Amino acid sequence: MKNDLKGISEFLDFYNTDSTGKNYQSAISNYLKEIYPEYNKIPAGNEFKTIQKSIGKSKPKTSKSRLLDTLNSMSIQYLKEIRKGRDFKTDLTMVNNVFIRKYAPNTSRKYIQIVIIWLEFNGINVSFWDKKRIFAKSPAARPISDEMDTEKELWREVCDNLPQKYKAVILCLLGSGMRTGECMKLKKSDIDFSSTPVKIYLKQSYTKGKIPRMCMLSGEAVTELKKYLDSRADNDERVFPFAPYTLAYHWRRTIDGLGYGEKDPNTGIRLLHIHMTRKWFLSQFPLAASKDIGEMLAGHMGYLSGSYRRYSHKLVAKEFLKAENTISIYNETPVYTNQQELTIQIKA
Repeated sequence: MKNDLKGISEFLDFYNTDSTGKNYQSAISNYLKEIYPEYNKIPAGNEFKTIQKSIGKSKPKTSKSRLLDTLNSMSIQYLKEIRKGRDFKTDLTMVNNVFIRKYAPNTSRKYIQIVIIWLEFNGINVSFWDKKRIFAKSPAARPISDEMDTEKELWREVCDNLPQKYKAVILCLLGSGMRTGECMKLKKSDIDFSSTPVKIYLKQSYTKGKIPRMCMLSGEAVTELKKYLDSRADNDERVFPFAPYTLAYHWRRTIDGLGYGEKDPNTGIRLLHIHMTRKWFLSQFPLAASKDIGEMLAGHMGYLSGSYRRYSHKLVAKEFLKAENTISIYNETPVYTNQQELTIQIKA
């Protein structure tokens, strides 16, 4: 059998953001600590930058690098044992039960899901029914931080008080289900303004799961985005040529000024944060259209491959248009109002 096993270093190198890398490293390292309890000094997720720098170095110079090298060796060792017949499904069930006692429901479930992604990255399949058995005793996932209840009026108030370019970002997030990081990487050539609904093509390098996908944009988001792009005098190909932390700064400044800056006393996380735009899309879409299609458009990994095989672009467009009024925060759809023209474009 080819020596094509991919340890923690190569797996993490596939992800290009520090936050994702930290989470994935933490999940796999904590999993391996339960498998091999004799190793009790495996570095946690905050060593992600060090692991990236140490990849390819045969002689790590620091104690942190040596620990990371140990973690990588352990991951390869575990994969080899699986290929020799180790019952990894029993391992997953056992460690999941340990994680249930150690972590919050969301964290324990996510850690095991990440380990499964890593195993599948190495060609080790975990079937749907295997996953059902592994998670059988897991409590229902729930957020550990409280969040503010959001209505259209609240979103309108926030958007109306943001500077124009940041308002355009928020409306694009609310009206598409994109992650903030995906939206901030967009180039003008990724957007097809000639289609109805307007389509956005997210490249593999943009998405969290490294799977390219298509999403759609609500009429109100299209209107605001065009207004913002028309106001620019630069030739920058980026749709939003500013850093995510700049957006975050103006978001915090705006919600604090409106009196919505309260934080969860236990976690310190704000009760109203940008990621809730995605939650808005995912919760509103199924009120009027197919939940599966909404999840697929938002890029939830479990829905991507199957949904893309089942649904035509024509059907996805029709479902999106059904849901448009529910995901929109203003009581108008200024782009998609001509139903006769709409039918012609969908058929085309």
